[in-house]
Amino acid sequence: MSDVFQFDAVARVGAGTSASRAVRREGGIPAI
Repeated sequence: MSDVFQFDAVARVGAGTSASRAVRREGGIPAI
């Protein structure tokens, strides 16, 4: 679970809020 939380935090800081919203609009689950 730590990995998931870490990735989420890094993604939010790196991508930003706008990117997060865009990903959520697309489907809610980012494709990695």
